Amino acid sequence: MEKLREKMDSTRIIIITGALYLISQAAIGMILQPVGIGPFMRLQTSLSEDAVSSIINEWYQADIARFYLQHFYLDFLHPLWYSLFLVSCMSKIFNIQSLPGKWNYLLLLPFIAGIFDLIENILHLLFFSNRENITPFLACLSGTASIAKWAVAGLCTLFIFLYTAKWLTQKNKF
Repeated sequence: MEKLREKMDSTRIIIITGALYLISQAAIGMILQPVGIGPFMRLQTSLSEDAVSSIINEWYQADIARFYLQHFYLDFLHPLWYSLFLVSCMSKIFNIQSLPGKWNYLLLLPFIAGIFDLIENILHLLFFSNRENITPFLACLSGTASIAKWAVAGLCTLFIFLYTAKWLTQKNKF
């Protein structure tokens, strides 16, 4: 974990992965625009077989399911970009704040968020390929994976903001 921390503590890596993440996020947002943020988030966070089936059926009836399916071309790489970006930012902060090595285990969190994202993506592809695959268990698993992804990535982002603010305050740069 120490080697990961050392290698990822790089302004260049932060800039590159941050740019890749932002470009990917913007492109995914443009592809998903016809679907709408509300229905998208409902599908992402639903734990119910009926809700997932209903949303997917509505999208097929409105001929917009194809947009959701198209976003997967980018969304299977997207977790890599945000995971690397978050790990790089966290590594930089760990070193700036001189946090001890016992903190290094937190560098796994962005990758865990990425794994949850991939689980969600695989399940959604399974649902869209055959709606009979939408079972109570898999719908709940999909929603749980998505909620966990958002929660873990959100905690990492909050950590970065709080420790950056702390550093700026300590250095009278804020």
